[in-house]
Amino acid sequence: MGRAAGRDIWMYPSTKSSTVGGFIGGGSAGTGTIEHRTTADGFVVSALVAPMDGSGDMRRITGDELDAYIHTYGVTGILVDVEIRTDPARDWAAVYGSFASYADLVAVHRSLLDLPQLPRLASADEPALVPTLTAPMTLDPTRFSLRVIAEASTVAEVERRMATGGEHVATLTDYTETDRLSGMSYNHPIWFFQRGNPDRTFFHMESGGTPIWDDPDAVREVYDGPVHLHLELFGHGPGAMIVAEYRGEEAVLAGIPKLDAIGVGVHSPHQWYVDRNVELAIETARVTDPKGLLNPGKLTAAPPVDTRVNIGVR
Repeated sequence: MGRAAGRDIWMYPSTKSSTVGGFIGGGSAGTGTIEHRTTADGFVVSALVAPMDGSGDMRRITGDELDAYIHTYGVTGILVDVEIRTDPARDWAAVYGSFASYADLVAVHRSLLDLPQLPRLASADEPALVPTLTAPMTLDPTRFSLRVIAEASTVAEVERRMATGGEHVATLTDYTETDRLSGMSYNHPIWFFQRGNPDRTFFHMESGGTPIWDDPDAVREVYDGPVHLHLELFGHGPGAMIVAEYRGEEAVLAGIPKLDAIGVGVHSPHQWYVDRNVELAIETARVTDPKGLLNPGKLTAAPPVDTRVNIGVR
């Protein structure tokens, strides 16, 4: 609908079955995050919220009050409708590149932040994750893959940088191909990898920080190998899904302070509690859901597992 009206929504999720309300209530970042940061950074203009207080009334929420309803999993009220920000529609293309080494990949990945129009997405994978990607062409499983949703005026420059540091594989200008590329971002390549290796069990940890670019070996050493990295680009630097074989909850959680120690922020996906604006959500829910009927069990001031959020997407 947005494209038909000549508009681009600021960002959208990589999970294609998501609703706008689901993305705002449970998501955080997505395609568009490089330029527009997260769902909590001005993406939502207003929301019509139905509380679970027995009143039968709905209320239009705007401004700072929205914080209690964004990424809080519906515990403070039901999002009936939302107003989100858009930009004038641009022409976007899906640009594929490959590289012989991690260093060559990183050199181009980090350079994309100086483009005059930031990309909508820039996802990358180490060779182990490449064979199970859902690309429309065969990708070389021995090379590092970079996939960029680039604005039309920057495509030639992105192609040049890829070719200089590695190989420009393809540019697809059909807008639907940018949507396909989006489906190979964030945690989806890890799901594809797990699906393609059903005899083994993997996990991932969401992370962010320049050591992902500058000292990847230190990042990999946090968990028993082999460890693989899926990269995303944020407005301030890199994020990564750190992928390793699952050897128990204790080993997964033990990696969090180790990542902290090397300057890598963490958002653990291995818990299901509200982990942003927790105090505000608790205060709001006392009024909007006094009996705790909305998504019970997800809102607590003292969750039994590590729910820190210091990934630094913003």
